[in-house]
Amino acid sequence: EAGLSKTFLIPYIDHYVIKADTEAKEVYTKDAKDILEAS
Repeated sequence: EAGLSKTFLIPYIDHYVIKADTEAKEVYTKDAKDILEAS
C-alpha cells in the first residue's frame, strides 16, 4: 500500500506469527498490518 514500508520488524508472539519458514526465509503473519499502521 502507498506510504507503507515493505519490510518491518514484528514481535515473535504467537498472536502475530503463524509460521516461520527458515529455508525460504519467510515469516507468515496475521494482524501484522495493524502494527505497521500504528508505527
